Amino acid sequence: MSISKKIHIPLITMLVVGLLVIVVVSMNGLDKIEQDVFAQQEAKLLDFFEQKYQAKKDVAISNAINIAQNYSVISALKNKDRQIAITGLNTLINDPEFNS
Repeated sequence: MSISKKIHIPLITMLVVGLLVIVVVSMNGLDKIEQDVFAQQEAKLLDFFEQKYQAKKDVAISNAINIAQNYSVISALKNKDRQIAITGLNTLINDPEFNS
């Protein structure tokens, strides 16, 4: 074997091995970056949904308080007459302030 082959074969082999190592490390790095981005997006979406859920819950609580303080509901409970509550709540449902 000539001197040039003794130099070129190990040199090319090391070059190929080095390139393979670079590709493997790069792929692992890209996978880690992708997982980090997914985790960040998941956290943002969960926070967004939690805020929206809390807002809906606050509206539901205020609506329940309004219904509990409604004269028609109180009168219906005292008189044990559902029709009074139904009539009073139908007018409440059609009120734009209640639905906002």
